[in-house]
Amino acid sequence: MPPALVTFTTNVATALAAGKAAGVISGGVATLTQGVLKTIFLKKFMTTAALLLAGAAVVVGGSLVLAQTESPAGHEVKSQKPAKAAEVNDAPPRPQADKPPHIAEKPDMMGRMASGLPSRATEDGSVVVKSFFAKMATYPDIRFRDFFDPRYLKKHGLTDREIAFEIADHQGIASLRVADDKLTVIVVLRFKGGEKEVFVMRCAVLEDRIYISPEKAPDPNTGIIKPWILRMKP
Repeated sequence: MPPALVTFTTNVATALAAGKAAGVISGGVATLTQGVLKTIFLKKFMTTAALLLAGAAVVVGGSLVLAQTESPAGHEVKSQKPAKAAEVNDAPPRPQADKPPHIAEKPDMMGRMASGLPSRATEDGSVVVKSFFAKMATYPDIRFRDFFDPRYLKKHGLTDREIAFEIADHQGIASLRVADDKLTVIVVLRFKGGEKEVFVMRCAVLEDRIYISPEKAPDPNTGIIKPWILRMKP
């Protein structure tokens, strides 16, 4: 198994264990993540192998052409001198890092349609997580505040204040799996260019309702919430 896959699976188990308030995270979470990533890795490996073979053919062909067109012995082919590099002091200043893609929502935002949120706890976390990612592209159709655990918002002083949370500019859900605890969800999203990314989401139950439960406090510099526990390109 690829070392990167083993490392990522270990990180998932460690992160989930650290973020759980009580009890022990089931080993099924790590096993489920491993299976999802292994499937993606095999597909990418086959594509990469095909590209490498094609590239090798181009290199060999180019070498043969170069051997046939070499200059006669004793005659050097002088290349043009590279243009003088710009002075370091003339380089433009580097722009500051931008904030990640996010949505900022005021406390009185109601949405253009009924959301049905928060979901009842009779559903597993996949229902909430699927709706969360699917509705990113249609904001402000629904009120996103209702996705988040009220205890998390209260803890960070956001109950009656504007919230800002990071989003993924994706092109659809490739796959979605829920762990045996019914609250941990592993999502694979499709992005432009055929790339895929894996997201691990954690949910929590409060008063017979189920919510997304972020692991970390809002970023101290930007105030933006990271809804997922882990995000990684396989």
